[in-house]
Parts: sequence; C-alpha cells; structure tokens
Amino acid sequence: YMNDLKAYPDAEMEVRKELAELDEHFEVLKNELGSDFSSEEIVEAMIDNYRLKLEILERTLSHLKRSSKAVYHEI
Repeated sequence: YMNDLKAYPDAEMEVRKELAELDEHFEVLKNELGSDFSSEEIVEAMIDNYRLKLEILERTLSHLKRSSKAVYHEI
C-alpha cells in the first residue's frame, strides 16, 4: 500500500505521520510485555495496532483513488 501512496505525496506524508504514531504506541506495548500486565492483553493490543495501520492505509488509498476518478470524470 505504501508504494501506491507515493502517487499522492501530500497524503503519503500524513499517513506516514499517523503510522509513526502507531509505531510509537507499538513500542510501548512491546515494552509492557515484560511488565505486570497480562501478556495476552498486550499481544491483542499489538494485533489491533497492526489492524489499525492496515485500515488507515486501505481507507486512505481507497479515498484517494475515488477522488482521482471523480476529478477525471469532471474534466
């Protein structure tokens, strides 16, 4: 998906920013794996983190493609 986003530089920067924030959250979760928290809960949160990243990419790309088609149809 990231390769597809390169066609939309402005959106790519915004998505990269959001993904970087999720990466930071993921690192916190990894660090918490060794703490008193339930490992199962942490792993579930890590999986949710990956799902959210994928969802952000899919939605953004879908939106950008729809927007591009709409612009072409107007011309």
